[in-house]
Amino acid sequence: MHDVRRMNLDDVIVPGESAGGIRLGQRINQVLAVEGSVEAERFHGIEKYVFAAVTLWVRDGLITQIGVRSPYSGKLAQGIGIGSTIGEVESAIGRIGQDASDNLVVLTSPDGASRPKSGSAESLRARIGRPGSPRSTSSRQEGEGAVWSG
Repeated sequence: MHDVRRMNLDDVIVPGESAGGIRLGQRINQVLAVEGSVEAERFHGIEKYVFAAVTLWVRDGLITQIGVRSPYSGKLAQGIGIGSTIGEVESAIGRIGQDASDNLVVLTSPDGASRPKSGSAESLRARIGRPGSPRSTSSRQEGEGAVWSG
């Protein structure tokens, strides 16, 4: 069982694991018990819960994806966070490109090594949002910075 605590908007982002003190695989009812209920949007078997700085995507009661946006101030271990430039992202975690859905994604590590193909078991998807950009998908809100899933 996961620790149940209030969201921490300064918490480190651990890709494929956690952000805001929320963990992938955690039960949404644990979060709602601490944070209070919010209305869920439902589509194609997914529920989306939008909090002030964190969005949670849920399937079968389990959190499958975590999105953060301003005023979230937590960062990746490499120091990348909301407001980081594309150049800072590329210097810290690798070259940026577009995936088939027109999202910006990390393609290679800073040393040039290729990342696993999106959708593979080993992959980590990091979608870098740009507020107001046409690349922002409809599931993202204005100012949302990054979405992480395993």
